[in-house]
Amino acid sequence: MSENPRPSNVTDGPIHEWFSLSYSNYLVLHRTLLQSMPTEWQERMVACLDELQHAYSHLEQVEAYEVTPSTEHIVGEMTDLQLRMASIDVDLYGGAVPPAGLTGDELAEWQEKHETAEPAYSRNGVELDPVERVLIPTIDPVPHYNRGRTYIEPKISAASPVEPAPGSSPLDHLKAMAGNARNAISHTHAGRTADATEHVHAIERLLTAYHQAARTPKES
Repeated sequence: MSENPRPSNVTDGPIHEWFSLSYSNYLVLHRTLLQSMPTEWQERMVACLDELQHAYSHLEQVEAYEVTPSTEHIVGEMTDLQLRMASIDVDLYGGAVPPAGLTGDELAEWQEKHETAEPAYSRNGVELDPVERVLIPTIDPVPHYNRGRTYIEPKISAASPVEPAPGSSPLDHLKAMAGNARNAISHTHAGRTADATEHVHAIERLLTAYHQAARTPKES
């Protein structure tokens, strides 16, 4: 039996649950943030991406997508400026048009008389629902990846160090030291891990030597 059996609905799994109630059809990940994660995390991420790409390499897919940084707005809650920025037309008078040549007072009177309870919204001739969400382009606050040079330190809570139980063997202490060192490395920027990695390797060499010594028969 599989350790991770598929749900009765094969698409109703962790990914579907992660997207929650959103209607998003795509997941956009910022390259700058991805390259700023710990190296160990990046290795896991790349392995998953490679696995996904290989699993669907037989499918025809589009060549490229265009991603535009934007802010999301509900049509019926947008200001006049936001509506203009989104190129949305608003009809407050049920399609009626005021006669030409009205004075200011006459126009105000006409508008008051013909104004509908609910305005109608449209864009490029297509009617929009007041609760529909639209996007307005904006400037991305996350900096460009800059050929892999941009680094933004992530806020990752490191796991608590493992403390061997009182009376533990030297082997247990070495195992705890190696585990704590690996955890520290996974939360350290790649450019500062060389020394820490060497410490882990030294501890692992001690573990190997300890196991070899433990297996060596003692001379009588």
